[in-house]
Amino acid sequence: MTEPVRPGSLFGWFSRLSSKVQSLLAGLLLLLGAFPTIAWIENRAVDAARFDEQRSSLAVTVPPDSVDSSHEGQLVHVVGELSTTETLTDPILNFGLVALQMERQVEMFQWVEHTHSETRATPGGGSKAELVATYSRQWSAKPVDSRRFVEKGYDNPTERFVSDWRAEATTANLGAFSVPAFLREQYQALTPVELTVADLDRLSPDLKARLKLLEGRLVSSADPAQPQVGDLRIRLVAARPGRVTVLARQTGNSFEPYLPNAAGVAPIGRMQSNEVTADELLAGLQPDASKWTWWLRGVGVILVWLGVVCVSGPVTTACSVTPYVNDIVLATGRLFPTYVAFLVWVITVSGHWFGLRPVFVIGGYLVLIALTYQLWVRGRSLRARSRSTSTRATSSRANAM
Repeated sequence: MTEPVRPGSLFGWFSRLSSKVQSLLAGLLLLLGAFPTIAWIENRAVDAARFDEQRSSLAVTVPPDSVDSSHEGQLVHVVGELSTTETLTDPILNFGLVALQMERQVEMFQWVEHTHSETRATPGGGSKAELVATYSRQWSAKPVDSRRFVEKGYDNPTERFVSDWRAEATTANLGAFSVPAFLREQYQALTPVELTVADLDRLSPDLKARLKLLEGRLVSSADPAQPQVGDLRIRLVAARPGRVTVLARQTGNSFEPYLPNAAGVAPIGRMQSNEVTADELLAGLQPDASKWTWWLRGVGVILVWLGVVCVSGPVTTACSVTPYVNDIVLATGRLFPTYVAFLVWVITVSGHWFGLRPVFVIGGYLVLIALTYQLWVRGRSLRARSRSTSTRATSSRANAM
C-alpha cells in the first residue's frame, strides 16, 4: 500500500528544489559578471605593459628651429628657448617686463591665533578641558579674520590697500613652434623682480607716500625693522623667457596633448624648465591601471569562485560521471569547486596575455597540465584503494557465511 504524500514533505521538497535553482541562477549571474570584469581588467593591464615596453621609442626628438611635417601627429620632444614679445605691466605699480607670467604678491603683518586644549582642575576635585588661545604677529599672504578669535583685542585690518595680481602672456614661441596655453600654464619659472629707485618714482603720488623700497621690494612700514599690524610687504615675481623642454603631439606648427594607445595613461603634454631628456619625462608616466590591477584581479577571482561554488552541485555531479574527471573530483574532494574556479580564472586571464607574453602563458598552461595530471593520478590511486577495500570486505562477509 502506497503511503500518501504528506503536505509537509512535499513542501520541503519544493523548498529544496527552489533553493538549488536560486543558487544555480546566482552562480550563473556571478560568472556572467566575472568574465567581462576580468576582460576589462586584463585589457587595461596588457595596455599598460605594452606602453611600458614601447615607452623608450614613443617620442621623436626634433629641432626647434624648423617644423618638419613628417612628424605631424607624432609625440615630439623639443628643447629650446621659450620666448615672447609681450610686455606684462603691473597696473598699480606701473612696472612692465617682457615675461610669460608676472605676479604681485602681497603680505600683511597680522595677528595669528594659536589654540590648544589644556586640562585644569575644578574646585570640586575634578578636571575640565579648556581651550587656551595664544597670539603672535607674523607676515601672512592670506587675510586672517580676527573676528573669529577666541579673545578680543587682537584686531586685524579687513582690507589691504594693495592686493595680489597676476598676468600671463597670450602668445609664446619655441623656435618655429607656437606654444599653446595648456603648455604655457606649466611654465612656473618664477623668480623675484628687484625693484629700484627708478621704479619707485613710477608709483602714483598716493602710493609713493605710503611705500618705501627695501631690498628690492616695497614695504609700508614706518620702521621696517619693527613692522606694525596692518603693514604691507609687496614684491613682484616673473617667469622670464628661458630654456625649456616640451613633450607633446605635433600639430602643424603647434602642440596638442598626445593620446597614447593605452588604457589608463593620461594624455601627454608637458613643458618643463631647462633641458630634460624624453626618457626622463616619460619615466614619470605611470598608467592608472597598474596601480589597481592586483586589487581588481582579486575582485575577479572572488566573483569566479563565488559563481563556481554556487553551481558546484550540478558541476560536481556532471564531473563525477565523466571518465578521468571523476578521478580529479576524488582527489580534490570538497576543494573541487575551488580548483575549477582557479582553472577558469587562469585560462580567462591568460587568453588576454598570449599575444604579449606567449612564453609565460604557455609555461603557465604546462604547469596547469602537470598539476591536473598529478590530481588525476592521485584520484586513480584513491579509487583503486577504495575498490580493493570494498573487495576485501565482500570476501570477508562471504567467508563468514
